[in-house]
Amino acid sequence: RLRMSGDDMYLFSASRDGTVAVFEVKLREGRLIKREHMDTLPLAQEILVTKSDLEEKESQMADLKAKVEDLTVNNEYQLRLHDMTYQDKLKQITEQFNLKLEQNRNEYDMLRDDKQDLELEFE
Repeated sequence: RLRMSGDDMYLFSASRDGTVAVFEVKLREGRLIKREHMDTLPLAQEILVTKSDLEEKESQMADLKAKVEDLTVNNEYQLRLHDMTYQDKLKQITEQFNLKLEQNRNEYDMLRDDKQDLELEFE
């Protein structure tokens, strides 16, 4: 990247490997160039950082991404365990319900038969 200083006296060059070069801008005769309209161009919004700082941040980001991945896997595992537990509980409750329902049906059938027998007996 290339950027001029706010007063057009210096040219800054930054590369991907973290190297920064600063050049003084002059005319061929050796005189410095002066900018007539300093307010016409906006100032650059970049912030220069050292390569070690950038590598440290990248390392921290990689560590955090690994932690996020581990937590995601762990959470998914825990959710599956809870789901399996609830499915087992649901199956158990359903079986108990069906057993009780069958018992009540048998009792109802017995009572209905007894009722019919008593009705026939009293007729």
